Amino acid sequence: MLWYVLAALVTLYLVVFFVLAPRIIPFMRKQSLPTRIPQSFQDAIDQIERDANTPYEFIKGCSHYLLSGASGGRVITLLRLDLAFETDTKKLLARRGFMHCHHLNHLLRIMLAKSRFFSDEDIRLRRTFLNFNLHQYVQVRVAGQWYDVDLAADHMGVPLGKHAWLFR
Repeated sequence: MLWYVLAALVTLYLVVFFVLAPRIIPFMRKQSLPTRIPQSFQDAIDQIERDANTPYEFIKGCSHYLLSGASGGRVITLLRLDLAFETDTKKLLARRGFMHCHHLNHLLRIMLAKSRFFSDEDIRLRRTFLNFNLHQYVQVRVAGQWYDVDLAADHMGVPLGKHAWLFR
């Protein structure tokens, strides 16, 4: 009997986190990008683009820009679930400190798609299991190969080109 209860709880957990959550949390699935972004954000994109000689340098510059004011987190991801539903790009850009993975990825996706290096077709959103939670990272097509970018896992020591998964 205990086996059935445990199996039911695990199934419920998996359905909530991996089926329902991506459907109700904004930016967990690929949505259309905003047509207008703040001028200061566009200026930052343009500056990073001028400084970058390669697509990798551009990704690294975007990563540095976004992580200079925001970072991911482990436990705080669930504690600040209220922040997960924000859809205003200006508010996301103004936020300092903790930011959910899907928000970091949304801002990164805007930066990449607004550059000369990438189009939105070169960007895929991927989901994985991380520390009993749903986690999103980005894959970017660079020179025909898919390159993992996981900004929210930077604080865990996950370098560009890799993504966090399972237990970290």
